[in-house]
Amino acid sequence: MGSARRRRFELDGNFEPEAFSVDDTRLFLIQFLPAEAPSAYRVTFLELADGTVHPVFGRFKTPPTRMPGIRLAQVFDRTSEQLYTLYTNRVAKHFHDHWQDPASGDREVSFVHVLNLREGWAYCAGLPRKLWGQPARAQAITPSPDGRFLYIVDSKRGLVAEMDTETMEITRTQRVRLDPLRHGRTTAKLSADGNTLYVGVGGESITRIDLDSLEVLERWSVPGDVTGLALSEDGARLYAALGEDVAIVDTRTGDALATFSFGRTESILHVATP
Repeated sequence: MGSARRRRFELDGNFEPEAFSVDDTRLFLIQFLPAEAPSAYRVTFLELADGTVHPVFGRFKTPPTRMPGIRLAQVFDRTSEQLYTLYTNRVAKHFHDHWQDPASGDREVSFVHVLNLREGWAYCAGLPRKLWGQPARAQAITPSPDGRFLYIVDSKRGLVAEMDTETMEITRTQRVRLDPLRHGRTTAKLSADGNTLYVGVGGESITRIDLDSLEVLERWSVPGDVTGLALSEDGARLYAALGEDVAIVDTRTGDALATFSFGRTESILHVATP
């Protein structure tokens, strides 16, 4: 914060910070309802200039809604300036009208919550039933470099789904030969040119998938269980979090270039050149 003056805001309710707006004038919040025994949430924002809290409206100026949900994964896309959060929830009436199949009974449904950090709207994009009801460690999300698509990977069912980030519709879903998820968690990252999807499934390998065909090209061995993936700015190196270490992999050959110890490293948020 440099020399900026510290401020304290007293809020009436049960809130959790989500993200700052692109212009840093607002802090988006998750409000849990009811406050003492939450069963649902809604998205709000704190106006930093005066400390007031306001609801976040839908993409098409629709009224804000309350939603039940448990966060599974989250990623921010710098290109579209949108925050994507993968949620699962127990089926409630709010979801019956949109995504519920009577045959699913009490099965959990999954959806992607989209929060635009520039324009300030929120939207819930429903996912196909085949992606419902999976634990957090089985699913991962990653945006394309141009921000046009979001990819959802389900390692337990061996599925990859592509979501159009303009229409919020699933454009294709395909089965992919992924390693079985025995422990750890699933992580995914797209190459810098947007042609290759890298997936780690909690084991000692990274699966390289052609994005056009969604076919597995090869598997690269790494010296540890993969828990996070990130790319260098030029896309030439893939960084893999391996618990105590971080391995650097050449994206052209799959060769491990180096391994560094960082203590406990569960994920990698960003890679930058000093």
